[in-house]
Amino acid sequence: MIVMMIINLNLKHIKYFFKTIMDLFNHVQKVYTETDHQTLTLDIPLAIFMIKLLSIKVDFSHFRDVNNFNNYMKSDRPIKLRYYLQVKFRDEITKPFEEKEKAYNEEIKYIEECFEYDPKFNRRVRETIPQYEKRTELYEEYLKDKDFDEEIGTKISEWIKPDMVNYSINSQIRGLINTGVTNKYRLSVNTKEYMIKFMNRFSDKESVEKLLSSMRDVYVLGLL
Repeated sequence: MIVMMIINLNLKHIKYFFKTIMDLFNHVQKVYTETDHQTLTLDIPLAIFMIKLLSIKVDFSHFRDVNNFNNYMKSDRPIKLRYYLQVKFRDEITKPFEEKEKAYNEEIKYIEECFEYDPKFNRRVRETIPQYEKRTELYEEYLKDKDFDEEIGTKISEWIKPDMVNYSINSQIRGLINTGVTNKYRLSVNTKEYMIKFMNRFSDKESVEKLLSSMRDVYVLGLL
């Protein structure tokens, strides 16, 4: 009984930890996609970006009050922030990315099995036309309600017919599905690579203190 309680507690902790790091990654990805990155060479746009980015972790709105800001700067919190930006952030964004990479590989493997397993011979082949039920399943997951041109739409309609035997169309639809899956995860790759490189700009005490000062300016100006 006690052992099972410990196992259940550990499972709950793991699920909570996984949800937390995925929430962080999704938040970072959202801020990343909503930002004009060309403006981030300027200190005010950079400060706004960082306030939004870190909002899932900490609220800096108390910087509006100069005394609160001064007390913050005199404390050890700027040092902790510097450590977070230089070290912990990299770890926190890498873990969920690895989970997304795992999901991508599993999805690609599933698609390969759909197009390379021949149930008639119970073995893998170079390419086969998935059974009608499997094609319907793939259509619902990857093709339905997507914006394709008329030519591609016609080929998709042909592909999901029960008696479809055109291997050329089958290959094109497979490529279309693979491209869709790759595009779905590409944003995660771009986000992770960009953000890890981006944090290198906070390489010392001065750069972080300058950021914090600009963050106060954002609140003084009423921009957030």
